[in-house]
Amino acid sequence: MRSEASGSRTLVNYNDLLEMTEDEFGNIARGFNPDQETWWHFEGRIPDTIQSCIRLLRNVLPKATISVEIEKPGREGLPELAAEADVVFYSRSWAESRGHKTPEQCLRAEGHQKASLALCTWGEDGAAGLSRSTGESIHCPALDKSGRDISVIDAVGAGDTFIAGMLYGLICHPDDWTMGAKLGFAVRLATVKVQREGFDGLGRDMLGTEIGGV
Repeated sequence: MRSEASGSRTLVNYNDLLEMTEDEFGNIARGFNPDQETWWHFEGRIPDTIQSCIRLLRNVLPKATISVEIEKPGREGLPELAAEADVVFYSRSWAESRGHKTPEQCLRAEGHQKASLALCTWGEDGAAGLSRSTGESIHCPALDKSGRDISVIDAVGAGDTFIAGMLYGLICHPDDWTMGAKLGFAVRLATVKVQREGFDGLGRDMLGTEIGGV
């Protein structure tokens, strides 16, 4: 729920569905061809289980790419999770809880040894990405189409929207988009999202107006 007066958010969570187990995940993962290139993305909700799932993937699907979201400050096991992933998404709240003042500081300080790419969102200041192979750091600000600061209407789901945009660029445009283009698309997608209620028409609007210019 979002307050119209203050813009603050209150999350009400009720879920009587049990969390995924390693055995359940393994049954799914083993159904894929080991020679197939696949991408698996995890939220950092149950780090111990996810850690086991990542190790299983490394064994049964050697061509799998694994990304994780590191979001909730203070949750045990998240640094270890980041250390095992190929792509890591950090949240601003996580970075600030670790004492980082900028997204670039977070990306250079955190221990994502195996990750070829690490990213950190920073709210109204956009996001940054760090490529391990080149050492290149890229920052993309969050601006509206006219280059001005944005007016936030509904920020619920903005982080997930950024991740979706980045995964779209990495998976669907691995070679024909530069890293800056991928990061820019993800930031623009999240920027468009926070300027509207909900998600209706978000993908259609972005794909209709942005792809040709990336």
